[in-house]
Amino acid sequence: MQITGCKDCSDYEKTVKELRGEIVCLRFELNKFKSDFFNRKKKPRSKSKKKTSKRSKSKIGGLFGHIGWFRQTPDKIDKIVEVRITECPVCGSSDLRQCQGTIQHTHRT
Repeated sequence: MQITGCKDCSDYEKTVKELRGEIVCLRFELNKFKSDFFNRKKKPRSKSKKKTSKRSKSKIGGLFGHIGWFRQTPDKIDKIVEVRITECPVCGSSDLRQCQGTIQHTHRT
């Protein structure tokens, strides 16, 4: 679509055309990076006998994009512990005020 008229309109049209071209390039790069990231091919294992450490080299935690798994909350709570501090753990000041809210943490032993 070509707009004829004032100079400002033609400048805007030129800028829009450049930006649309840049968007197309960026979308192409994004799709390329996504496909490279999610479609990694595993390297074939070498047949040489190397000493392997006892510790695994795998990543800790779940796989990227998978739904998390959590333990169920217990049916019965054995004890309730109220924890209060006497000084600020960051600056060490003893001038503390009462907290407006509480934090609940369920710990299984």
